[in-house]
Amino acid sequence: MLQNAVDQISEIINLFPIVYKIAIHEKEKITIYYDEKGMHNEKTFNNAIDLLDWCERNFKKKSAV
Repeated sequence: MLQNAVDQISEIINLFPIVYKIAIHEKEKITIYYDEKGMHNEKTFNNAIDLLDWCERNFKKKSAV
């Protein structure tokens, strides 16, 4: 179960280069840290599904090579 979470987080970081760090805390909170327009930002989510959905709506995905 933990490995699945680590794999999902790694995928998110790889898909969205703007995200430079993800932290899991308070049992079920996930916070992403990202750089946008030269500013450091963060946003917290209750689960990986909400996190991925928000990233897909707000960030550009890395181009396939």
